[in-house]
Amino acid sequence: MKPGLIVKLVVLYIVFLFVTGSSFFVSVHLVEPPVSMNNAQTLYVGGLGPGNFTKIQDAVDNASDGDTVFVYDDSAPYHESIIINVSIHLLGENRNTTSIERGNHVVSIYVNGVTVGGFRISNVGDFWNCCGFYVFS
Repeated sequence: MKPGLIVKLVVLYIVFLFVTGSSFFVSVHLVEPPVSMNNAQTLYVGGLGPGNFTKIQDAVDNASDGDTVFVYDDSAPYHESIIINVSIHLLGENRNTTSIERGNHVVSIYVNGVTVGGFRISNVGDFWNCCGFYVFS
């Protein structure tokens, strides 16, 4: 199979999962925020630490390649559409309680090397105009 066809099939499968269910769970279990390695840093959303962001998109906008954006569940649900243009790890504190809700594309990914996990994605658009994730190949 051609690589482009494989990507299209994976995206179609992800869209199918969202259309057939009201919630999508990304399976990553985290108890503690990850430890930064090398020059990468961890940016925090929610929580009580100094310098923590209140919006996921603000942290993503301030991240660099290889960074981790760790999202606490204390401010969930987050009502945002997130656009990722940098190779980062976007991780939620708890897949059952760290939720992102939005009308249409909840997470749009435009670069390679992005990891997303530990979130509950719910209340995503209608049948024809929705997908929790939009991945541009």
